[in-house]
Amino acid sequence: MDRRQRHESSRVFLVGFDSDGAYYVAAVDSAGTLLTNVSDRALRDLGKVDLALIDFLIAHDGVNSGNYTVLMGAAALAHGANPTAVAAGDVTQLYANRHGVPWVMGGHPNVATLRATYTTAQADVAVIAGVASTKLVVTRISAKLSKAYSGTAAAIRLGFGAAATPTTTGVVASHPGVAAGGGMVEGNGGGILGVSADAEGLYVTAAVPTGGDWDVNVSYYAVPS
Repeated sequence: MDRRQRHESSRVFLVGFDSDGAYYVAAVDSAGTLLTNVSDRALRDLGKVDLALIDFLIAHDGVNSGNYTVLMGAAALAHGANPTAVAAGDVTQLYANRHGVPWVMGGHPNVATLRATYTTAQADVAVIAGVASTKLVVTRISAKLSKAYSGTAAAIRLGFGAAATPTTTGVVASHPGVAAGGGMVEGNGGGILGVSADAEGLYVTAAVPTGGDWDVNVSYYAVPS
């Protein structure tokens, strides 16, 4: 049996490294026997697999020498198909379309939503209060002025701060003059619009909505600092 045949008769999965640089693997030999916590040196000695045929340690942007590099794979899933659900906490495989492009859902698994309505002028008012050792991640924000507003235009500004609405750095959304029935939307909920500093909240400063009200909607989640 040549080196390539010996390699192809086994399956090898990299697990980790020991203190002197030997990598430990789990391997299934040609007879279907699972070998676990076995070093590359021991596998070579046993003749189960020739790791010289595999490039484990290639630096970013490094050239593949031609050996079988260990790559991350994904299960192909056609457009319009649903993957089989697994129980929470179970291991699940990654999926890609039939061209190998990964199926990825943006955002966070527990996005919170909030609505705040204001009928008076707001000056440095907390829409979401800051929490110690926590950062706020906003994914979408909108501010709309009711059609009942009797003025010509009203300004509004929202952003991260410790006790006040910022005017430059930290501003998440702003409009210098919203007309009656108008508004603004920033972000689509699938990405990160802005991240606060530790313990900062989301604040709003807005002109008086004479005869009407402001309607503010926020999608966000909180993460440890």
